[in-house]
This record gives sequence, structure tokens and C-alpha cells, in this order.
Amino acid sequence: NLAKTVLVGSYAANPWGFHDMSGNLAEWVSDWYTAAYYGTVSTDPTGPATGTQRVYKGGGWGHNSDRLRSASKWAVEPTSSDNRIGFRLALKRIN
Repeated sequence: NLAKTVLVGSYAANPWGFHDMSGNLAEWVSDWYTAAYYGTVSTDPTGPATGTQRVYKGGGWGHNSDRLRSASKWAVEPTSSDNRIGFRLALKRIN
């Protein structure tokens, strides 16, 4: 409802310690889109080696609610610009 992104940590972390996983930004993944990608059910699926569209998952602040599931997958040209799609950096702490 804010019509914009928010700073990381604005909302409570999920059980794995990640903040703001749903609804802030949709996330680019490295896979190229193929129609078969959507039909497969597997752990860590990968797309084809080349293509014209990249996959992004989840939904951002301006997407409809049906896209806000982390399992939702969509495709768009990689040269597109959309302020609702970004990427997540994760850092593993070494004590």
C-alpha cells in the first residue's frame, strides 16, 4: 500500500532470517524463460542455456496480489526497466 519500496529490515524476518521477502520487489533470477519452466515441479529448477526473456519471481509493491507468492514465476526481456523488479544479495556470516 505504500506504492514504493522500503528499506530492508522494515518488516519482520521470515523463519530463515530473511527480511521483506514478499511484496517489496520481485526478484530477477539467472534462468532464461521457457514454457516448460512453468510446468516443472522441482527443487531449484533451471531454464535453458539461452533465450530472449529472463525469469523473475514473486511480486513487487505495484504488482497484483496474485504475484506476491515467492513461487510465482514470470518472464520479461532482460533489457526492460521496471522499478518493481530487483535482485537480492545474501551474505553468509563467518564467525
